[in-house]
Amino acid sequence: DEDNSFDERRIRENGCEGDITATLIWNSKHDLDLHCIDPNGEEIMYSHKKSRSGGVLDVDMNVGVTSMEPVENICWKKTPPNGKYQFAVRYFSRRDGNPGSVSYQLLISHGQNSKVINGVLNSIGEKQFVYEFNYPN
Repeated sequence: DEDNSFDERRIRENGCEGDITATLIWNSKHDLDLHCIDPNGEEIMYSHKKSRSGGVLDVDMNVGVTSMEPVENICWKKTPPNGKYQFAVRYFSRRDGNPGSVSYQLLISHGQNSKVINGVLNSIGEKQFVYEFNYPN
């Protein structure tokens, strides 16, 4: 069951879990990045890992050392602020000369809800906004 691989990878990398948790997985050495814009308009990403609202990108993989089973993870360890959350996935860089496209899966849990988004990134620099919701819902 696919939810297991989300949890297995997040736990393997000591990723946090909270009222809002977003876990991105893919199966290549390419570098994908998970982004979240919180209700204050602050963007959590590889170059800005902690927001004032308490969100943290605590697992950022395939930057230097590469894995064929990477994961990225953002969570709120304390109560998240109310409002709109927007999640995006970005194709940061390609590794090892494989063809361009990278398939990914993103699991987002908020409150009692959870959603898996399946997507494909085709070109370097491409950023897809894939899910948004209001918290609490």
